[in-house]
Amino acid sequence: GDPLTRQETKHLLFERARGLLQASIDQGWTNGFTYLGDVYFAYGNTELRDRGGAENASNLFEKAVQNYEKAIQHRHARGAFNLGYMHTFGLGIDGGLPDLHKAEGLFNKAFQYARMRGVNGAFVPVQLALLGIRAMDAALQLGDWVLDVPVETSAEAVGDALLEAGLISESTAEALVAAAV
Repeated sequence: GDPLTRQETKHLLFERARGLLQASIDQGWTNGFTYLGDVYFAYGNTELRDRGGAENASNLFEKAVQNYEKAIQHRHARGAFNLGYMHTFGLGIDGGLPDLHKAEGLFNKAFQYARMRGVNGAFVPVQLALLGIRAMDAALQLGDWVLDVPVETSAEAVGDALLEAGLISESTAEALVAAAV
């Protein structure tokens, strides 16, 4: 027959990986939940990027979340870390809104699970993820602060600065403040 398109090939690979991982989970390999979550997440990204299929990608992201949650029940560090990532950006999460507090808790849980299993390599990725969350939170707080600054105060401050620099007259400074209100 005709050769498969790139999208058809990706779909066949996704279905094959999904089937093999599900079979391994059914046989008791609980690490499979993390890997199955990864497969759903990766294919969701493919759907979003290649086909603009936001609705299908959202369903795939939700299945990734479900599998990562099952991985956490079995104390799998990477499942907790990956679910933290999804909460950071609101992927596959009800409402699609980021939950930085939940993400931070999941990253910390990933670190704890890794330490329990004697894995030493989790410290740096977890710390970088937590640093990213703190930076995002600071940016959001800064944005909230900027939005809360009254316009008249800002216009008055600008007018005063321009007046002090001798760039405008007092009447122009007053007009600037009045126009901003």
